[in-house]
Amino acid sequence: MTPPAPLSDGARRDLLSLARRTLEAHFRGDPAPRLGSDRAEAFGEARGLFVTLRAAGRLRGCIGTLAP
Repeated sequence: MTPPAPLSDGARRDLLSLARRTLEAHFRGDPAPRLGSDRAEAFGEARGLFVTLRAAGRLRGCIGTLAP
């Protein structure tokens, strides 16, 4: 199996923004947001995911998986 190509800087920014907006919506009790366009190059590819939460520079939690 060939590993997926690295994400572009634009895709990384889009996905980071989506992750942040998703967490904010969750804690407000709002529905999860969607990506503003369907051009996200990473969707549809099996990838691992890891998210680290920090507040004021301090680790608050993390979750993820290394396997797609």
